[in-house]
Amino acid sequence: MMNYFSMGLESKIGRDFERRRGQSQFWNKLRYGWEALRQIGKEVPTVKDYLSNVTETSSNELIFHTAYCEGQSGHHDEDGDDDDDNDDDEDPKGERNRILRGRGDKGIPDDKACSLPADRLLYDDAVSLDVLNIPSFAGGNDIWSRADHWWNRPAVSGRGKDKLKGAGSFSDGKLELLTYKDMLSFYLDVAFKIGNARRLYQGSGPFEFNFKKSTPTKRYYTYMQVDGEYYKVFNPDKACFSSSFATDYQMTTAVAVPAVKSSRKVVSRAAERYLSRKQGTAVPRYPSIYIFVNPTSGGNKAAELMKLGMEKMSFQETGLEADVSIFDIREGASGEKPAFMQLRELLDSPQGPVLGDYLRVVVAGGDGTVMWVLQELILHGINTDRVCIGIIPFGTGNDFSRATGWGASAPSDFPGSRLTGFRTWLKRWLSADVKKFDIWKVGVKLHDDGGVIYQLKNGEKVPLTEGNATDRPLKTLTKPMCNYFSTGV
Repeated sequence: MMNYFSMGLESKIGRDFERRRGQSQFWNKLRYGWEALRQIGKEVPTVKDYLSNVTETSSNELIFHTAYCEGQSGHHDEDGDDDDDNDDDEDPKGERNRILRGRGDKGIPDDKACSLPADRLLYDDAVSLDVLNIPSFAGGNDIWSRADHWWNRPAVSGRGKDKLKGAGSFSDGKLELLTYKDMLSFYLDVAFKIGNARRLYQGSGPFEFNFKKSTPTKRYYTYMQVDGEYYKVFNPDKACFSSSFATDYQMTTAVAVPAVKSSRKVVSRAAERYLSRKQGTAVPRYPSIYIFVNPTSGGNKAAELMKLGMEKMSFQETGLEADVSIFDIREGASGEKPAFMQLRELLDSPQGPVLGDYLRVVVAGGDGTVMWVLQELILHGINTDRVCIGIIPFGTGNDFSRATGWGASAPSDFPGSRLTGFRTWLKRWLSADVKKFDIWKVGVKLHDDGGVIYQLKNGEKVPLTEGNATDRPLKTLTKPMCNYFSTGV
């Protein structure tokens, strides 16, 4: 995860929006607002309906609970199907009529039955739970900072505002957790920047989300979003977040940030020349920039880069000396893409980046394309610590681009006549500062007695399977998170 994770109503809004996404960035923003507006006044499930508690395992801190104890019968069953999507979802056994949502107990269980601290009870019937890695959400909204107004009380009674004062950052090794008490609060915050979110926690994790245990007659489901990818999960057990994607190293990458007073450049002096091992002489070396394009981003505007008709370009002029390669991110099977194989070989070759320098990768697309590139880097075994990621924002929300300082959209003159806009952008990129960017690992596990994870792809829901020529449902989904996570309906 690089940006954020959300669970709740916001995830469903995003999923419905993805089904109707068009080619115009302007109209896409209006569509997203309309999907949010449609939910106001509707009775929707809340975080208390399916989530039991959230903990930070490293500190053994109970962040909040929903007054639910495994085995308690404080919530009542509902007859029939209450899946409001009308999308013919089925669990693996075809028991659609048994996939029901429970209504959480409003009170605290008897201490003898289940000991839960009253000062960690979640306020309100929150409709959305959001986990942020960057100070930008749903198209540039810094909802963590805005949630510090005098009228914003904390989401639990026992954690005062004085403990939730830290600023959000993409390189501090921390995540920010927030809730929205109702759909109107979410809409007003995103549309008019009022600041209606409620702060839950800020910490380094790992975090564990524990869902309510289903029964033979009741199976819980929820919507989840990870960096613009949408899922509908039946019978979830746990969702876990950790900052270490592998056991042997802390997973981070670097991002280029527009320079103000630059002390460290994307191109270091050590990288300006390298020693030719073959000839034993020093030869000039220009930095190589690899641009991965998602042609469908920005209403197909990103495809303009592919229409240049040049996969490789070399610039050798005042203030701009670089070799540029352009690739279509869609070419090749996942984990076997020729362009990424080339990057991997370059890192291991004498012509690759010298120690202390970065492999320069640029994403021409939106937040989803950034995640796509990151996943391919991981699948191809490329050490992300040696990669610096830039962005040409062609998406709708472009939260990654906003958070790293590259703006809400691509320049109007890009790529421009005689590539003037392209040249200007390259110069800014080559003089940019480098900052570390946290990457988080998200794991979603189903209960052992069954369940299914659907992913929205090209407007259609696709059940995730284990692969390897088998149709068995995937029981554990593991993926990197760059921006954000959300969960719920």
